[in-house]
Amino acid sequence: MITDISFFEDILFEYTDRIHLFNDTLVQKYGLKDIPYNVSGKSFPKTGEVYIGDKLINYRFHGRGATIFWEGAEIKFDIDAPGKHKIITSSWPYRKFLSHFIEGFKEEEYPFDFIDQLLTGFEERGIFMSREMDEEVYHINEVWYELRKQGLAFS
Repeated sequence: MITDISFFEDILFEYTDRIHLFNDTLVQKYGLKDIPYNVSGKSFPKTGEVYIGDKLINYRFHGRGATIFWEGAEIKFDIDAPGKHKIITSSWPYRKFLSHFIEGFKEEEYPFDFIDQLLTGFEERGIFMSREMDEEVYHINEVWYELRKQGLAFS
């Protein structure tokens, strides 16, 4: 079982980065003026596939988010379209994505209480924005993402 917190943060960055790449690709490919979640229903296919680099990515939009299938990894997320910190995740989608990066992943080694502790730790460190009381979803801090993407420290 992996316990190194930096590993789990790296996975969260990869999750966030892939979502950004996906959104940016749709904006560019379909000439959108805004993120795909703020665009009317006929501007681009809500289910389909798109190339990102040489990778064929399948996707489907649902409710207030999407699910992306990228090299065997499932990336489910929601979007807070008017918010500054748009990407929303929770325990289940994070664990589902994480499972793709751990050889021989066993759910019993990474139970939801362990994942919840990780995500709460991310919140305490500011990687996630503070939640409302009893809210079970997390908004990923865009400042953390941008600094990390540039190779800069976040505190």
